Amino acid sequence: MKRFLGIGVMVCLLGGCITHPLPILPRDPAKPVEPWPLAQGTRWIYTGTIIRMAAPDRVETNDVRLTCAVLESQTQRGYQVARLSNFPLELSPWEPIPTNAVAVLVRTPASEFHAVEAGQARHMLARLADPQDKLDDLFDVSTQVMAWPLRPDQRWGDEAATQRLDALNCWRVDSQRKVRVSDVRGIYRSWNLPIYQITYRTLPDQLTLQFAAHVGLLTCDYVHHGTPGEMHLKLVEFHQPVSETEK
Repeated sequence: MKRFLGIGVMVCLLGGCITHPLPILPRDPAKPVEPWPLAQGTRWIYTGTIIRMAAPDRVETNDVRLTCAVLESQTQRGYQVARLSNFPLELSPWEPIPTNAVAVLVRTPASEFHAVEAGQARHMLARLADPQDKLDDLFDVSTQVMAWPLRPDQRWGDEAATQRLDALNCWRVDSQRKVRVSDVRGIYRSWNLPIYQITYRTLPDQLTLQFAAHVGLLTCDYVHHGTPGEMHLKLVEFHQPVSETEK
């Protein structure tokens, strides 16, 4: 799935961090929704399977368990820049899961989310540090992976592709539903979450995500329609860092 994003790989170390067993709900209804929590120390634990061709005559299925964690997060001029380990959209069914892969996810002031490669991230941070830079063309559509708020049939990506009747070669919100998520440790059982299904379809393959505000990615399913290659991940635990007032 790397061809969707082109996220660079860097090496970071995650220091000790206190996490909260339950998501921190907004206490003030007037506070804005936190679509994708990117505070340092936030962790998502996924389990699932990867299916790939191990040999010309043999298909291999492997169980996986991985932790995606925000290793570092900083905000400059309204742009939140986070480094994440094992970001699901960085993984590929045809390659071993790296032990130290780190992706860079950026939230813009307009609540667009971009996944950028290492070189672009360094260049972007240098531009953000320059108060004279008007930040024109800081990103392009090829790096955008989400735009908040979400609504059914919302699309983003290549402008020509977003106009296609078949919705190929762009991101699309297929549906929205409100569901009580009861099988993820760290999410209140009584919390009804609006869940969005987001897809990126091409002729040879398809990527399907389930996304919930305040939490992030609930599932990530990639299927190649030709040579066997699949990845299915499901969130089983969610942890957020404890603030100073809650310790």
